[in-house]
Parts: sequence; structure tokens; C-alpha cells
Amino acid sequence: MTVGRLAGDRVVARFGPVRVLRAGALVAALGLGAGLLADHPAAAVTGFTLFGLGVAPVAPVTFSAAGNLPGVPAASGISRVTAVGYLGLLGGPPVIGFVAQATGQAWALAVPVALVAMIVPLAAATSTAGR
Repeated sequence: MTVGRLAGDRVVARFGPVRVLRAGALVAALGLGAGLLADHPAAAVTGFTLFGLGVAPVAPVTFSAAGNLPGVPAASGISRVTAVGYLGLLGGPPVIGFVAQATGQAWALAVPVALVAMIVPLAAATSTAGR
């Protein structure tokens, strides 16, 4: 994720936020999904690595888009995105834990795969933020 964050600005500047978010979400979802299906430790590590690399640009691009929304003060847009982020930070682990307890760890880790896949259609929202 660190490598993705450090290179993220240059990649976004070259390809645009929507394309970067969509490609990153696909890398993250397919990487972690394949790692889970392979059921091998090396595949799992590779899957988590691809997941981190794929989601690395999500926060910076989302904060940038929120701060540049037409008609919305930057502080309001960014605080809304931050609130949603905290909701995920606080709610995600218990949800994954409950799913793991009910169905197993592999199915529980399918939750982040499904959630990151939702970025693909939602990425277009970042293009409306006055760039």
C-alpha cells in the first residue's frame, strides 16, 4: 500500500482518477479473491499485497474529490468522507468477525472483495469534482 500511495499522485495525474480507481479496484478484488480461492499461504500473501496496492489510491482520490465538489465547502466534503471512513474502520472488523464465525474466514474475507468491487461503478463520482 505504501508503494501505491507514493506513486499514486503520478498515476492519477497521468490516467485520471476514475480510471485509476477502477483499475485499482479490479486489481484489489481479483487479487484478494484469487488468493482466497487458491487456499495457499503464498497465494494469500500475494492476494493481500494486490489488495493493498489496488486500494492505495482510494483515500487520496476520494479526499481530493470531496474537497473539490462544486458548491460544497471543502471542509464539509472532506469531513463527510472522513465520517464514512471511520464508520468502515469501526464497523468493518466486527462484520467480518461475525461472518467468519458464522461461515468461516474465507467467506468473511469475501466481504472486502465485494466492497472493493463496488468501487468500479462508483468511481465515476470522482470525475464530477471540478478537476
